[in-house]
Amino acid sequence: MSAWFEVLQPWIFPAFLLVTFASIGYRMWRGVSALRAKGRSIRPSLPTDALFAESGASGNSERSFITRIGGASRVLLVCVTRREFVVESIFPFNVYMYENPFDLEHRVPIKSLTSVEEGIKGAVFVSFNDSEHQAHKLRLIVKNPAALVAALRSVGTPSNNSRGARLNR
Repeated sequence: MSAWFEVLQPWIFPAFLLVTFASIGYRMWRGVSALRAKGRSIRPSLPTDALFAESGASGNSERSFITRIGGASRVLLVCVTRREFVVESIFPFNVYMYENPFDLEHRVPIKSLTSVEEGIKGAVFVSFNDSEHQAHKLRLIVKNPAALVAALRSVGTPSNNSRGARLNR
């Protein structure tokens, strides 16, 4: 048995690296294919007509325990236009996490936004209903939270000023 181990020992680490990089490459290839099939950009950029646009935001979803403890740190694009509110991950995170397991990739029509509230420590809470009428609530950390709240309110998003209502999930 030790003779086999001596023969295989020099190949264990290179084989491990090969399998690891192959699985990462395959997952990214699947992500690129899935994003293209949905008509989404592989390298999302901020629109020029945005009322608010920021790259490098952080945040998480309030949907479940996993999405509350998970999230994104400085890899989100957040923008508000007259037509929609957009939260997307930057490349390569959008490709690798194309299945949206942390509920952080959204293109929401302005009419579907239900509330916006500025929280503590620079957090902005944005609530909306998706196309299937399911409620979502995102906590976003942006450099200028007042500007995000002002942009969302300027397009008609109602504010939720009571702290108790914000804590209701």
